[in-house]
Amino acid sequence: AEKERAKPPDVIGEWAARHPSSGEIAQLGGEMVAAVSRGTTSLPLDQLVQMGFERGAAAATLVACSNDVAQAATLLTEASEMARIKREEHLRRDKTWRKRGQYEAKQAGLDHKGPQHVAALALTQPTIPLALLEAPSVDCVWDFIEQTNQEYDRLHEAYERQFWGERMALSSSDYSPENESASKEALEAFLRDSDRLAKCHSLKEGLFTTERQKRILDGFVRVFDAYQMDPAAVSMRSDCVPLERALTEARKALILSVDGPKSAPQLRTLLRTSADENTRERAWKELRKVGPCIADGLCALVKRRNAMARALGFEDFYDYKVSKTEGFGKKKLFGMLDALRDGTTTLNDRARASLSEDDRKPWNVSRATSGDEAQLDAYFPFGKALEAWGRSFAQMGIRYRGSTMTLDLLERQNKYSNGFCHWPRCAYVRRDHSLR
Repeated sequence: AEKERAKPPDVIGEWAARHPSSGEIAQLGGEMVAAVSRGTTSLPLDQLVQMGFERGAAAATLVACSNDVAQAATLLTEASEMARIKREEHLRRDKTWRKRGQYEAKQAGLDHKGPQHVAALALTQPTIPLALLEAPSVDCVWDFIEQTNQEYDRLHEAYERQFWGERMALSSSDYSPENESASKEALEAFLRDSDRLAKCHSLKEGLFTTERQKRILDGFVRVFDAYQMDPAAVSMRSDCVPLERALTEARKALILSVDGPKSAPQLRTLLRTSADENTRERAWKELRKVGPCIADGLCALVKRRNAMARALGFEDFYDYKVSKTEGFGKKKLFGMLDALRDGTTTLNDRARASLSEDDRKPWNVSRATSGDEAQLDAYFPFGKALEAWGRSFAQMGIRYRGSTMTLDLLERQNKYSNGFCHWPRCAYVRRDHSLR
């Protein structure tokens, strides 16, 4: 009879019987959590205690699982089993003490002085599994996720602002190669922090971590893992920074000119559109100056980057970047590109065979294969570019309400010659499902 009374009821079954809809179960769980959080002895928690759970175990479980009632129910089932085991232990010890004539020691409880005091004290403690006590709560996991997002957003914006100012050759003293390098190093140091990666793995395995949190932490792990390096490789990476800066400065100092200073994009436009072959030849020869200007610096940088990548176990820096970015190595990528080349070789050979001897000259090929861009303007006028861009994204269901876009299409000295897009602020979903 004592064992039968000690057996706790099936709390999940009773919940399901009394509350057939999941919404009502969630509401009951919320009431329990609220009661425990206030530190009051209200009916929901009392119900659990009356069902046979230890008050401490029920309270700890409900508070820790405040955002996941289903997981709380699972843990409560585990707690019920622990309660059953403890009750059986109580009965066994009671019988042992009676046989030894020491039952009075238990009755004396904490006031009893003697060898039985420790045993009596242990039996008065709530049965809370150690895993529950050590596992981070749902709130703790969210705190880590939110702090990580905020800190990355701050470092990302600092670097992207410097990147924009330097590439656009803005005159403000806020922008400099030194500031860009420092902000980039701060961002990469954050991303390669091995302690942060270990914390992500640990939180993923937590008893109270929700499925949504695990998906977010999986994303963190993929990003942080891509930046992991040993100290030797970090030193090699740092050695690349001055080489990168010197290469950028050397390219900025090179002035290209055809009837006045011209940027590389302007010269490439002349190759496609100028009707004068002499102008196209001059533009091509100006572009050929870029190679000798940066060759030595580029080769030095490639050697240093390759040494770093090999120290990390990759074939070269290209293999390292592809593997970390795409999730597969250089060999697989080249296999894909070989298939593309093989599938287009016949068409490309046929097109080149149709060109005249003059058209095959390097300064004439672009114009000969591009068609008449003046006629294309009638179908793709530049004035409609922004509208076409907006309509394209709108048709894909992408909205930019409340956003700000900055376009810099003007030519000026030292401006970065390649077009690019960037986002100075990160976009992510907060805990409350609002967008940052």
